[in-house]
Amino acid sequence: MVVSKPFSGVIVKCAGRFVRILNEPHMFGTLLTTTVRLLLFRAGPQDFPYSGAPPLIWGCVAFGILSNAVVAHLVAPWPAALALGAVVIAALWLFTRVTLRLRGFDNRVQQTFNALVMTSSVLTLALWLPATKLMPVMQKILEKLSKNPHLLQQPEALPQMDGNLVLAMYLLLIWQFAVTANIFRHATDSRPLGGVMIALLCVISVLLFQLLSGPLIQLFGG
Repeated sequence: MVVSKPFSGVIVKCAGRFVRILNEPHMFGTLLTTTVRLLLFRAGPQDFPYSGAPPLIWGCVAFGILSNAVVAHLVAPWPAALALGAVVIAALWLFTRVTLRLRGFDNRVQQTFNALVMTSSVLTLALWLPATKLMPVMQKILEKLSKNPHLLQQPEALPQMDGNLVLAMYLLLIWQFAVTANIFRHATDSRPLGGVMIALLCVISVLLFQLLSGPLIQLFGG
């Protein structure tokens, strides 16, 4: 558990600064309403609050790490979950910065990144409830398969997952992808198909970043 202290210390500091930013007049309301509008496809990253002070972006980073860690904690200890959350947010920042630099829109990085983090974090937290309900069943399935691999040929013999919960998770993931595509479409002045392609590259990049960071995450007990 000692390895989690650097993460927790940084997150607490970021959260504290973030709270101070939110105490500015109308900042919290603007942040909340813009995030909701982004989730409903009624706004773009250009509508997201901008602050020249670092606390806003660091607050979004802290929220993003914690949101991912909450879900990752279902299958990993807190240190590894926090490390995975940090890897996901770092990968998202790197992809956003490189993409916008290649398009010549360096000045849009902060708002785009913050918009991506806030929307994806909200939908990631929404995944927590169905994932919590499905996790015990998935663990039973894995246990049975580890003892009897031939059951792969007999799926009816395995514990069955709630179809409604599985559908809910798929819908949330599709929603998250669509919001990401819409944000990148606005940020890069692309057509809708261009936004979809950039979002797809973003997903692949984040997954690859997680894969390459596997040995590092394992140091934290993952």
